[in-house]
Amino acid sequence: MKRLFLFLTLLFPAGSFAQEILVSGRVEDEAARPVPFANVYVGTSGAMSGDDGSFSFPFNACGKDITLNASAIGYESYSREFAATDSLFAVIILRSKATGLQEVVVKGVGQRIRGGGTWTNLSPIDIATSGGSVGDLYRSMQVVPGVQIQGESGRLIVHGGDSRETQTYIDDMHVLRPYTTTAENAPARGRYSPFMFEGINFSSGGYSQEYGDGLSAVLPLYTKDESRLSKAGVNPSTVGIAGGGTKAFDQGSVSLNLDYGNLGPYFSVMPNRMSMTEPYRTASAATQLRFTPTANTVLKSYISYDRTQFTEQAMSLSENNLYVNTTFRHTSGNGYTLFAGAAFGDMVQDVEGALHEGDTFEEQARELHLKAKVSKRLSRLLNLSAGAEGYLRRFGNEYSDSAVSRQLSAAPDLFAAFIIATLYPIRNMNVDVSARIESGVFSPRISANYNLRGINLSLTAGRYLQQVEAEYLYANPSLRPEECLQYVAGAKYMRNRKVYRAEAYYKDYSNLPLQSATLTSGGYGYSKGLDLYFSDDALFDNFEYRLFYSLNLSGRKSGVDQEMKVPYYVSRHNASAALKYAVNPLKSIVGLTCRYASGRPYEGGLTKPYNSMDISVTFLASPKLIIYGSVSNIFGVKNRFSNAGGALVAPAYDRFIYIGAFISLGGKSAYDVSNF
Repeated sequence: MKRLFLFLTLLFPAGSFAQEILVSGRVEDEAARPVPFANVYVGTSGAMSGDDGSFSFPFNACGKDITLNASAIGYESYSREFAATDSLFAVIILRSKATGLQEVVVKGVGQRIRGGGTWTNLSPIDIATSGGSVGDLYRSMQVVPGVQIQGESGRLIVHGGDSRETQTYIDDMHVLRPYTTTAENAPARGRYSPFMFEGINFSSGGYSQEYGDGLSAVLPLYTKDESRLSKAGVNPSTVGIAGGGTKAFDQGSVSLNLDYGNLGPYFSVMPNRMSMTEPYRTASAATQLRFTPTANTVLKSYISYDRTQFTEQAMSLSENNLYVNTTFRHTSGNGYTLFAGAAFGDMVQDVEGALHEGDTFEEQARELHLKAKVSKRLSRLLNLSAGAEGYLRRFGNEYSDSAVSRQLSAAPDLFAAFIIATLYPIRNMNVDVSARIESGVFSPRISANYNLRGINLSLTAGRYLQQVEAEYLYANPSLRPEECLQYVAGAKYMRNRKVYRAEAYYKDYSNLPLQSATLTSGGYGYSKGLDLYFSDDALFDNFEYRLFYSLNLSGRKSGVDQEMKVPYYVSRHNASAALKYAVNPLKSIVGLTCRYASGRPYEGGLTKPYNSMDISVTFLASPKLIIYGSVSNIFGVKNRFSNAGGALVAPAYDRFIYIGAFISLGGKSAYDVSNF
């Protein structure tokens, strides 16, 4: 009998007596935010994490221990041994990779860009070295699917919605005015450098109900929780000079950055269409304080101030902008994550000669955003978050000349509460069921993600609201909030460092301001389209490229338009190709971006298609010196655009050249644009 038993155990493989266990959990980054589409596996069994970072799969354990592995683009690999039990639940924390250029480490965490799922992975260096971006966060986003190319404004136009419909958040707190003010038809820039952030989670549709007051998209930006390196440096360039540094200390750090820009010297030698008697000038100062008394507690405060001035013909403008952001986050021992934050934005703009010589115009915009939320994973099948927030706002303007004196004001305060339940009903699937009460309106949303043999399928449907623009509230304070019903369906496949993605959407607008005999909320519209994306960083060594195409069909009856029209800022077809190659022997990175957009509507028909080829070169001259150069529209194509009045306009310049140096004054790391 003993010999028979020995024979049977040798005849059948050990797996026949293996124990099947359920392996599940959540993948997070160092800031406790979910990492979607991470590969989690044990041996040859595994799954891909969902949008909320969750994963689940069965595994046949043959021994007492198992090794759980995880990997994701932009993060270091994870591997850890666990005891084999009936079920295993693990929270995997992935550490972000530092992006380097040869021996100099330019600190920047992998950034995730999401639109119903992850579009691609970018780092601050990716943004800074993209052809034609000139280091600007918002311009670099114009190579993301769903974003319209805006050569004259530089603002984010997403899925047929105007720039107001895309809201920016820093550490989950709202930013009142994210763009700088520029001269007419000159692209605006973002006020904040991409180097300041460790996470950029762009969502082009179907975003979380935690973020309100936006109809098209949100751009949540996350600052670093800690900076352990003390450093200082300067950044001279063809348009100004910047400098600052970071001082690290026990349990925290403080950073300071000063920046002065003046386009006068540049445009005195470069062709442009601006008739400025005083050049465009901007001065800014920013500081961030970070304090981490424990591993589970983070307190951060960010303060920035900038002033902009220029005179164009008879019009003279000066603007002061202040933004203060303070947040607190704590994870308790029993698994509750608590968050509280406050953000204050204040903008004052003075214009002389706004309509004619001798008149004055002053505009004010002020906002206090307060927010609190709590979240906890209640079980293997349920994660719950809930919170409340308030926006206390004051808008106003005053115009006067020798014959007229007029004052307008509006105080559209906004209060909201939200709850989000993430369910895991079956293997490889998660469902978000959420609701938001805002302006007395109940807005539900449901989103489902399912991984089918490596293909991630997603469906989203929900209602989103946005307050009416201040200029309409001046005339009629009782206008209802603008409303949009969004429906999004997508599919994504990742294999061998290649990404394939398709997403279709439909947006149904209602309650838009409409000026007929009176100003009402009777406007409506639609936007529908398709986004395609492909990226590959494995074709050749040190080479990567990203391709996208977007189709958009839009129509609106709003404002003074009494008939359904295509918005002036919408082009039906948008396409882009972004290529990047690292020339290691020369210690350089070369970026090339080609952009195309079909004609936009104006009173004479359609504008000519937009075309631009942009190039950039980043060169490591020494361990403490990086030189960066960028040329936008290198062939000088005469692109033209339409404006809100239906007229054809030309951009302020056809080509822009930027050259800058980042010089480290101490430490082992290269100086970056913002030091943060």
